[in-house]
Amino acid sequence: PVTVQDLERHHHLFERRIAGPLPEPVDRDVGAVCPGLQGRHRVHAAVEQRCSIRSHIVDRATSLIDSAIDYATLIHRLFDTALLIKMKGDTLRNTGDSDGALAQYRLLLSLYEDRHFDILIGKTYNAIGDLFKMKQRYTEGIEALRKALEIYEATGNELELSHTYNNIGNMYFIAGNRPEALRQYRRALHIQRRLKAEAEIASTLNNLGGVLAMT
Repeated sequence: PVTVQDLERHHHLFERRIAGPLPEPVDRDVGAVCPGLQGRHRVHAAVEQRCSIRSHIVDRATSLIDSAIDYATLIHRLFDTALLIKMKGDTLRNTGDSDGALAQYRLLLSLYEDRHFDILIGKTYNAIGDLFKMKQRYTEGIEALRKALEIYEATGNELELSHTYNNIGNMYFIAGNRPEALRQYRRALHIQRRLKAEAEIASTLNNLGGVLAMT
């Protein structure tokens, strides 16, 4: 059986969302791809999630994540449960089920918004904003992103704050409000220059250039 120690030992792998190479071939049965899974292990669920997305087997991915959620809930790992709900939402979003994804993100917020999982909640609001952008519901998207701003301002997470300003700028740009897009990008750039975050600076300058080229 999977133990709490197993979960702890592989926690960093889960946090990185299994960044390394995937097991091959991805169409092996679950037991071969994820030895010892037993329908429980959240890390193997994350691996299988990635395999399943690439193979377009959405039902298997979400079923495994649901099993991991059940186990994390059983052993009272609230933060792990919240992370897994976010993962399920991401899975549904990445496979085109925006309504299902939104339902998962809202479930996460309803259960855990008052638990001080600040970075996760902020990222969830960013994900909701991205979904509304896809649906061309820009006002609702900006509202969600501003909630993420409030969290990052309160916690002093300046890098995520700058990312969110960029996301708001993107929303305004797509909605046709170029002056407001410029303001948001410049806010992001100001923070990123202070942090000397070179990759983020390059991205924001690219966004600024795109707006200025059209004015």
